[in-house]
Amino acid sequence: MNSKSKWKSILKLEIVLSVVFLVIAGKAIADFTPDADTYKTFECKCVKETAGCQSNLLTDLSEKEIHTWYQSGYFKKGKSINLNELCYKNKDLSGGGQCCSDDKKPKSISRLFKGSINFTRDKKSTVMVKVKDASYQVPGKAMRINLSITNNGKNPVRLDEFNAASVRFQNSSVNEDIIGYPDDLLAEEGLTVSDNSPIAPGETRNVEVTASDSAWEVKRLSDLIYEPDSRLSLPGQLNFVDSSGNIQSVLVNVPLGSHLYPVWYGTNRVPVDRQNEKKGYTSEPEPNSLTHYGKCFVIIPKSHTYGSTGSPWYKRWFKESDDRLSVKELLPLTENGFLDDVRKILANQHFNDKSILVYIHGYNVNFEEAAIRAAQIGFDLKVPGITAFYSWPSQGTLLGYGADYDNIQISEDSLSRFLVKMAKNTNADRVHIVAHSMGNYGLLRAMSGATAKATDSGIKFGQIFLAAPDVDVALFRQLANIYPKVSERTTLYVSAKDKAVDASSWLRKNQPRAGYMPPITIVKGIDTIEATNIDVGLLGHSYFSEAAGILGDMHNLLLHNDPPDKRPQLIRHTTKEGAPYWAVE
Repeated sequence: MNSKSKWKSILKLEIVLSVVFLVIAGKAIADFTPDADTYKTFECKCVKETAGCQSNLLTDLSEKEIHTWYQSGYFKKGKSINLNELCYKNKDLSGGGQCCSDDKKPKSISRLFKGSINFTRDKKSTVMVKVKDASYQVPGKAMRINLSITNNGKNPVRLDEFNAASVRFQNSSVNEDIIGYPDDLLAEEGLTVSDNSPIAPGETRNVEVTASDSAWEVKRLSDLIYEPDSRLSLPGQLNFVDSSGNIQSVLVNVPLGSHLYPVWYGTNRVPVDRQNEKKGYTSEPEPNSLTHYGKCFVIIPKSHTYGSTGSPWYKRWFKESDDRLSVKELLPLTENGFLDDVRKILANQHFNDKSILVYIHGYNVNFEEAAIRAAQIGFDLKVPGITAFYSWPSQGTLLGYGADYDNIQISEDSLSRFLVKMAKNTNADRVHIVAHSMGNYGLLRAMSGATAKATDSGIKFGQIFLAAPDVDVALFRQLANIYPKVSERTTLYVSAKDKAVDASSWLRKNQPRAGYMPPITIVKGIDTIEATNIDVGLLGHSYFSEAAGILGDMHNLLLHNDPPDKRPQLIRHTTKEGAPYWAVE
């Protein structure tokens, strides 16, 4: 063989070896990517401190770069590869994470165990997973995913981990040997499974998986929730483990469909079944002002429209999907359990303002309808905290007006104590109140007791929204001066198109109501906003929760507390007496 042929052979051999190594290296690194069609088992220990490796390699890794690193000697031959040594141009090969930190703890998005790093390649997963539906709990920021899992393998398996958006949700009952994982990438509460006993070979099981979020994921999910155009799907990876420690990874695409919005409640309604309050509550008032506590989970569908709790039946007839909000679950709590739960949720909220918004409904509203409306308001207003509601025993019927008027008066003491507890015992930065229609009558009377308790305790409420008050004007003027004393700002919304409040006035021989105009109701220290120019539907009574102009005004107040003159959507007017009020144009 001549010298030229010899060099050609050597060159061909080097090319072949390079390609072979490139394929092996590419497969090894592919095992760390969400697109991998196989699973991996390996062990990791921080061996060497490497500075300057901060960016995520997997986002822009190319075969050309791998080949360049190989030619430069950054890949070493051998059965084991120390990924912490493979840093180049401020990139890291340790599974998409950072290099070792100063405390020598490994920081990679790959699974971490004791030992050295080894790669093995196994057969495709024998576990099949079908995502039936998914929802997001807001706030609380937890994903709930209903899965159908089939084990086609020879050994029983259990769900160990769910990875999504670089955040790991671990099942602590299965996995106990994870060490040194970065707090911002490991979910605080982790992964819970409705039934995570071993799935036998050949078995298919339906389970509900709850992935409770870390701080990083909270922000990401809240961005998705508040940006409708981003509601597409969430790619993730489910890891299953058998009794021998073998891991199988299954890629899933979780649809960003409905959202599960929790609303906390207080009510003096009698339960349907005192032995099982999950069955709901009646329209009868409890004796002795007894108050029940708990929270509801309301499904807000993907097709939800801003300001709506769902289309009427004649519109749904032509739609492919049902856009109605609905109560999925009712969870009764003791008073102490309720307060503990609220404090816990607020403590875990990653907002500067940890607020509570309390909704008080009006006439002709049952318990479930109150929960749905509270969820819609809280969701659409993007409340930086949690939403709650107080449900007094309205009959929930058009003919129940007289009984409702009696029951709202019976509820004054229970409502007053509920508001004080929310302001005093939850560690909330602020407690905002939205009262609608006849609910304003109860709030007006309840605030007399709440004011005394609030003054003694130094409590001050945030924003108080008085929407379409079905309250006599003379009584309102007499008692409403308590609101400016205990709130940052109080806003009264009125309309000349509110047929429901107008009808209430007619029933009382045309005695004027505070929520209807003319005449317009002005009270010192309270900002009066006219909503007549807003398209408010047939009765014009729910504009506070349905009209974008009013919701936007309330949102501005929750975030900024701007006076009316600083809110550009409002136009200043004056009465004949020179008293100022504003109108939404």
